[in-house]
Amino acid sequence: MRRSGQRSRQANRQIDLGRPISRMPDQGLAPMAFSNTPSSGSDVDKGFRVTCTDLAVDRVVTTRVSDLDALILSHRPDWSKIRWIHVQGTLPETVLDALATKYHLHALAVEDLSSGDQRPKVEDFPESAEAPGRLFIVARELVMRDAILRSSQINLFLGRNTLLTFQDRFTDVLEPVYKRLEFENTRSRMTDASLLCHALLDAVVNSYFPVL
Repeated sequence: MRRSGQRSRQANRQIDLGRPISRMPDQGLAPMAFSNTPSSGSDVDKGFRVTCTDLAVDRVVTTRVSDLDALILSHRPDWSKIRWIHVQGTLPETVLDALATKYHLHALAVEDLSSGDQRPKVEDFPESAEAPGRLFIVARELVMRDAILRSSQINLFLGRNTLLTFQDRFTDVLEPVYKRLEFENTRSRMTDASLLCHALLDAVVNSYFPVL
C-alpha cells in the first residue's frame, strides 16, 4: 500500500540508526499457550497472524484473533492497563487501513510499514487535536538461513496504553517477551506501554548475538 504525495517530515523528529542488510484462541489463554512459530500451515497459508494481549499487574489475557472486524470494533476491557496487538505477515490492505484509522497511525508511518525496506529509525508523531501522539519505531530482525544472513522489518507504534507491532516474517524472536509476561512481577505489566516496547526491542537485539 503505497501513498502518493510529497513526504514532508519537518514536523517530526527522526533518528537514523543505520542501514538494513537487505530486504528480504481462545479468550483466557495463557500468553505462551501457543508458539509464535506456526505449528500448522493455516496462518502461513493466509499470510498473516494477529494476536491481542491485554495486560494488568494481576492479569494477562492473550487471544489469537480470528475475527478481525470484532478486534477493530473492540476496546480494552476495564481491567486492562495495556493492549498489545501483534501482527505477523502481511495484512490485507483493508484491514491495515482499518487498524490505521482506529489507532490514528500516521499515513507516512503506514507507508514505511508497507514498504518493508526501511532503515532502523525512530519517529515522533506528536499529539494533535485529531489524534494521540505515537512513537513509530522501525527495527530489523536478522536470521541466518541456508548460510545467508537475511534481514526483515519489525514496526512498532507506541502509545501510552496501546502498542501495535508488525513483524514481516513468522519467527519466534519475540517469544521471550511472552514468557516474561507470565510473571506478575515483570515491570512490563506495571506501568504504561513504554516498558513493553523496550522489552520487545531488547528481544530483537538479543536475537542478533547467535547470528553474530
